[in-house]
Amino acid sequence: MSPGVILVSLITCLGLLLSSCGGGGQASDKKQAEQKTTQPVPGEKECYNYMAGGDTVVLTLKWLDSNRFTGSLMYSLKEKDRNVGSLEGQLKDSILLADYQFNSEGMTSTREVAFKKIADYIVEGYGDVTPDSSGFRFTHPDSLSFDLNRKYQKVNCL
Repeated sequence: MSPGVILVSLITCLGLLLSSCGGGGQASDKKQAEQKTTQPVPGEKECYNYMAGGDTVVLTLKWLDSNRFTGSLMYSLKEKDRNVGSLEGQLKDSILLADYQFNSEGMTSTREVAFKKIADYIVEGYGDVTPDSSGFRFTHPDSLSFDLNRKYQKVNCL
């Protein structure tokens, strides 16, 4: 065989090898993201932590079915009172919307909280709230802002 034929064969084999080994990055990335955002399993627990700048947030979810959950949430924010409480809510279109009943400064309060699931982290939602008989609710839960700079990383539950 001539050196030219060998070189062409090697280049062809190398090209085939590279194209079959994940060269389609966007398709692979999309598939990985889809795998990470699978439906919750009843009884499964998920835990998320945020720690930065003296702030700590710990969120634990326990799935009752594929869209309802209970859990706990603890905020320990720098120069603010710590509050710890329980959650009860639902998942809809990657948004966790829950009633958060918590204790702070010796008082029990309730407010609505929201988180958006993105791959292996979540971000908290913010928006205008309105008082009602059970506490505070988002005025427009369909138009919340999510802080992508405060990612709550998924961690192993203890």
